This record gives sequence, structure tokens and C-alpha cells, in this order.
Amino acid sequence: MSIGKPFDLTKCRRFFKAPATSRQRQYEALRAYFVEEEASAEVARRFGYSPGGFRVLCHASRRGELPDFFATTSPGPREQPKKSKVREQARQIFRDLIDMPAQVTITDQEVKVRFYRRAHLPIVLASGLFDNAVPVPWWSGRRLRLIE
Repeated sequence: MSIGKPFDLTKCRRFFKAPATSRQRQYEALRAYFVEEEASAEVARRFGYSPGGFRVLCHASRRGELPDFFATTSPGPREQPKKSKVREQARQIFRDLIDMPAQVTITDQEVKVRFYRRAHLPIVLASGLFDNAVPVPWWSGRRLRLIE
């Protein structure tokens, strides 16, 4: 597996000496002034600030008035509201289905569930399960048949 050709050192230096964004330019200018202890006027000239503008930037930095230069990531939401709502609705439909009065008959080939007329849920009717017998793997392949 190839790592690839390294970047040219001139391009790497340019990233730090000629920042592309204003946030990076502020960071590099403040770093040059505070860490490398370069003269304020020289740093202002090199990074395109007026001497007074750079002094204001330094003042704001010392007072903690600048936003963070490096974004800290925070974990995303622990729950997904839309999915949570849909799951709760599905659970409620299942509970309603389980609580419906019905007559259950189990044979070797199938499980018949005969619902009483008043017990039908519109979702169960719309599901098409009344039209088809559905195989249930955990019941040794028996078919589930819903009957009105």
C-alpha cells in the first residue's frame, strides 16, 4: 500500500505563513506575537493588519473575547426524536394488536387468529395480512393466518 508523495515543503510553509482563512490568520498572528515574541508592528504588517487593529486583536485575545480557534467536537444526540416517535407508535400498535379479543387455533400447519368484528385496527386491515398466510420461522414454519 502506497502512502503517497509527500507535500512540497514550500506549500507546507505557505499554509502557516499565508493563512487562507481569517480565523487561521488571527491565530498565526497572535502566535507570532505571544509565542515567538515578534514585534507588534512587524506581526501586523506581515499578516495584513493595521498596527491599531492588531493591538485591538491582542487586547480581545487577552480578555478571552475571541471564539475558540479549534473546534471541539461534541457527541451527537443520544436519541433520534423522529425514530423514537415511530418506534413508540409501532409499540402501541403491537400492544393494541395483542390486546384485541380474538380466537386462536393452532394446528400442525398454521396458526389461525379470528378477530371479532369490533376489534379490527385499520392498520392491520391495511397491512394485507388478512389476504395472505405468512410463514412464521420460530413456529416451525407454521403459517399465520388472520381471519375477519
